[in-house]
Amino acid sequence: MPYGYLVNATCIVVYHRYLQHTLSAYDPFENQKHESFATFHRVIDLVAKYIINIANETNNSSDKCQENLINLLKLNLWGNRCDLSLSGGSIDAHEGINPIEQLKMFDKYILIDDSVTVWNLLNKQSVETKNQDVIIDIVLDNAGYELFTDMCLAVFLMTKNLAQKIRFYVKSIPWFISDTMKKDFIWLIDNMKNSSAIYVRELGEKCWNYIENGQWTIEVESFWTEPYDFSEMKHNSPELYAKLSEAKLIIFKGDLNYRKLLGDINWMYETNLATALRGFKPTNIVTLRTIKADLIVGLSCEKATELFKKQENWMTTGQYGLINSVIN
Repeated sequence: MPYGYLVNATCIVVYHRYLQHTLSAYDPFENQKHESFATFHRVIDLVAKYIINIANETNNSSDKCQENLINLLKLNLWGNRCDLSLSGGSIDAHEGINPIEQLKMFDKYILIDDSVTVWNLLNKQSVETKNQDVIIDIVLDNAGYELFTDMCLAVFLMTKNLAQKIRFYVKSIPWFISDTMKKDFIWLIDNMKNSSAIYVRELGEKCWNYIENGQWTIEVESFWTEPYDFSEMKHNSPELYAKLSEAKLIIFKGDLNYRKLLGDINWMYETNLATALRGFKPTNIVTLRTIKADLIVGLSCEKATELFKKQENWMTTGQYGLINSVIN
């Protein structure tokens, strides 16, 4: 049979269908994500030991819980430095350094620190709603080590009854290289469960138990990769906005989520975060971000001037961070 238009068109359609089916599950960044996590194996062992020890700790005094929560928020913040879209897939893990012990020396780089405000909210909520389930939503950023620190924070929140349900929001497609997808979340837990390191393995089993009993859920929403900033969510994705409104706190991770919170608008530095959100307020919000793009709010002009004098490109290096909240 001679080749003709209909035959060729049919071939193209059939090939496209098979490719579409195959590529729909293909992540071109998967190997880089896995390699970046493996790079941190020594650091992960140390952090896992810390988490398991505080999870099993009998001293559950308010002061001790506050100290541990603040440590984990800061650990989570600096985990956001591990962004493969900036590093080109290469991460320096500083083997042998205990990141928990290094936290205080990084405090000078946190330009806005609302970690105590977050503690006050969650502590008050746990006292006032003993018979109600407190939901915390975490809008994830990077897979690998940062996702590991997200899980560490979540385990702490669960074991200290600061939350009874945690929902993790992932990307529906491969996006900016290291962005977390559902498969990355499952892979990380499986990797921890099969680890030869006892504390990592125990932590992985804890995480999987939370998934199995429904206390942790992985939420796949297309909105996170659509061309809207978050002030447009109520109109363009009302179901997602309503779901977020069920939570006591939303933790937004990373620079891109921060930019979408602000609409990528070059606000005056001293503008407060509540104003910059332009009506996006489903519930209490905290954003954890190492600064990798040239916009920021909640910072005095004097401080910004001081930083520019020290280093002209301070807004794009990832050296500085913030824990900024809007709490009712």
